[in-house]
Amino acid sequence: MVIDAHLHLWDIERLPYPWLRRPENAAINRTFGFADFASRAAAAGVDRAVLVQADDTAEDTEAMFEVASGHPEIAGVVAWVPLDRPDEAAAQLGRDAVLGGTAARCYALRP
Repeated sequence: MVIDAHLHLWDIERLPYPWLRRPENAAINRTFGFADFASRAAAAGVDRAVLVQADDTAEDTEAMFEVASGHPEIAGVVAWVPLDRPDEAAAQLGRDAVLGGTAARCYALRP
């Protein structure tokens, strides 16, 4: 079995994804859905994938769970959770068996 361990999907009609609007991301500023993955995965011999957050929002996390619930090829989800709001994070962490991990972006800024 071949697993793509880091798959991003997004729907720009559903969510804004501000980072996609940057000029340097023009080549990928379009919707990438499950059908895009499925056609390429089949050609490459990939059986399953781990879906990884495309944005730090609850809405993106919800969109990933929706994709995962409809496609058994999604082996797991690495989702954003609001770690600064423990009750909300706990509710999100306990809601779906497909959740494989959480991610939080940390930035170091130099003066």
